Amino acid sequence: MIYRVEVSPEVLSQIEAQATYYRSEEVSESTITDWMLGLYDRFMNLKEHPKRFPVDEVRTLNKGYEIRRLNYGEIGVFYRVYDEQPLVEILDIRHGRRLPKLD
Repeated sequence: MIYRVEVSPEVLSQIEAQATYYRSEEVSESTITDWMLGLYDRFMNLKEHPKRFPVDEVRTLNKGYEIRRLNYGEIGVFYRVYDEQPLVEILDIRHGRRLPKLD
């Protein structure tokens, strides 16, 4: 089964904020572009096997529904799978070295 992948506007803002942070650290535009393309590629790879990544037990417990996590370098990508639609919803991204958002 092929799943549709949706990226929320909040996640798009988080991606842009991370790119802005990289720019402030004087990371080259080509490196930032490669990072973004790689991240979107990871999102799209969820189309075929979205359940291959582990359930994030803490977020699942806090939210009351299953949330999975994939890692892209130091970025954690948190997402939800809807089998009946079929849909993968990208909910959140977090950089491992930055302070976590309290949910």
